[in-house]
Amino acid sequence: MSIQGRGFTQHGPPQQTSPQGGRGLFGLGPDCADTSVTDPIIMAIVRRMIAFIASSVVDRETDSDWPRTLLHWLTINLSNMNVARMKPLFGKTLFITGASRGIGLAIALRAAADGANIVIAAKTDRPHPKLPGTIHTAAAAIAEAGGQALPLVVDVREETSVREAIDRAAAHFGGIDIVVNNASAIQLTDSQTTDMRRFDLMMGVNTRGTFMVTKYAVPHLARAENPHVLMLSPPLDMKEHWFAPHTAYSIAKYGMSLCVLGLAGELHPRGIAVNALWPRTTIATAAIEYVVGGEPMMRRSRKPEILADAAYRVFAKPARAFSGRFLIDDTFLAAEGVTDFRPYRVDPNQALQEDFFVPADMPGPEDLGPSR
Repeated sequence: MSIQGRGFTQHGPPQQTSPQGGRGLFGLGPDCADTSVTDPIIMAIVRRMIAFIASSVVDRETDSDWPRTLLHWLTINLSNMNVARMKPLFGKTLFITGASRGIGLAIALRAAADGANIVIAAKTDRPHPKLPGTIHTAAAAIAEAGGQALPLVVDVREETSVREAIDRAAAHFGGIDIVVNNASAIQLTDSQTTDMRRFDLMMGVNTRGTFMVTKYAVPHLARAENPHVLMLSPPLDMKEHWFAPHTAYSIAKYGMSLCVLGLAGELHPRGIAVNALWPRTTIATAAIEYVVGGEPMMRRSRKPEILADAAYRVFAKPARAFSGRFLIDDTFLAAEGVTDFRPYRVDPNQALQEDFFVPADMPGPEDLGPSR
């Protein structure tokens, strides 16, 4: 076996594959010997060390003092081990679609604060004239927040793109622990004004993309310690008024939730949790600003951080016991002990705008009127 990076190659005999079919030595991969060391924090530290050694940072040809560089890195990381034990996502790998901006990026940054590894699976590689952020600006923000980032250009409609991205992510970080299906396309038009290409786009990104990303991630998730799949999609409240104004979008969005319903049952025997999370109010994202309601509705929205905080708490739940749930962000957070939702408001002087698809029988913990 060899670990090879720029200027660094370590040779040795091939190691025995773990009979348990896990990631092998410290969770690194099937080519590494199995040991009795199962502490997830140590496993995460060692996975990071291997990635560090194989990277261009440690280069025996140009850095004559590379052992000291490696020792310094280990000292920093091991000194934070006790702190890391208090952080449930430390060393975990999250594959997040649409993570270059908005809700996806907020979830990524919340996880990065724990020291998580984030795979940014999104299409925006170069700056967009209107939309903020690229996979590269997201990667920089994640690193600044304390995580490790792997920015990948991914079109969730393309099977080859998805499969290669998931395989590359698993190889880079030693596995995948969490998948967040956040990527979504929206157009709020009736049947007569919906172009069929737009219909195909919404179905391809929302329903098909969610199904396909999860499908190809399952073999990696099955090896994780506490695997979760989270869809940013609504409860299955099949009422006419949710469909009539924009049937195409509603079909595509509820398709994501139908994936939750089916996959939660399918994957439960394998210990993989599948849940849905949806906001009670509109969220201040580019979709709200440019598609739904413009600047006035942005002021009546909550910040993406409310979904990030809710998702973070979902990921900390035991996967075998917490699956098949359709969660509304503030109701779930209230059940988790959160009592003050004012910091999530964009403008406390504005009444909040309730989002689509929120069931009438799921009341919130906070009055949606102005908070002051």
